[in-house]
Amino acid sequence: MKSFFTIFLFSIFIFCTLPSSASTISIIVNKSNPINKMSKKELADYWLKKRTQWAGGKSVVVFGKIMGDPAKEIFLKDYLHLTISQFEEYWITRKQQDGVARPQEIPSDRLTINLVGRLENAISYVLASSISAQDLKKIKIIEIFEN
Repeated sequence: MKSFFTIFLFSIFIFCTLPSSASTISIIVNKSNPINKMSKKELADYWLKKRTQWAGGKSVVVFGKIMGDPAKEIFLKDYLHLTISQFEEYWITRKQQDGVARPQEIPSDRLTINLVGRLENAISYVLASSISAQDLKKIKIIEIFEN
């Protein structure tokens, strides 16, 4: 019985400390952006800078998250289908081959929300729990659908 209890507590500890897809993220754009939804393929193309302009011709400003941010791992896994290592390799290769710089990495959800709220061409992601009703006056959450 004691070992069962120990295993149970250990399982709860592991479950609570590991990042999980159960923590949801939201893809956000500036409130003035006419985009309301996009496919995962379109999202990946913007993030990997295969597509650099919105449909209206304005340049896309992409903000990522710093290493260790729980939203980054979820985003890479669930939306780009990449590990952190694969993502890093991709950007090293792009920089060497094409001179293309990776998205600027922002250290917090609050700063990300504020930047996207100020820049009409910006796109990023944050933990859904970080968005307040006040934030929705300057940003919007867009729907992402399967290709």
